[in-house]
Amino acid sequence: MSKCLLPEQGGQHMSPATLRRYHATLSGALNAAVKEQRLASNPCRHVELPSAPRPRVTPWSPTQLGAFLDHASADRLAALYELMALTGCRRGEALGLRWSDVDLDRGVLLVRRQLLDGGAGQPTFGPPKTAQASTG
Repeated sequence: MSKCLLPEQGGQHMSPATLRRYHATLSGALNAAVKEQRLASNPCRHVELPSAPRPRVTPWSPTQLGAFLDHASADRLAALYELMALTGCRRGEALGLRWSDVDLDRGVLLVRRQLLDGGAGQPTFGPPKTAQASTG
């Protein structure tokens, strides 16, 4: 296995996550070349990528969230921000909602799909990440 060093891009080192995306793209292209018998094997299979620790998420305190919602109250997306704050919906889940997913009388919101990036700037819809997809 060969170790992959973090190359520079514009004078700065690429993050491990960026390097993984580049590797995935190149590996996919080389896999297609192997499938079409243009290459005997994919050299990307033998590359050891650096680990990419996930960034630690620090949720806002109730005071910080309240300050944000107060500040954003005049924004055209204020209702969306409040919905996400009160339900815990992810951005894609909130953007995938339809009126048929909302029951105001019972106070129930069903998350049945999420908005996804389909690539090339084309949004698509798919199932939510979690199996427990309803919010009450």
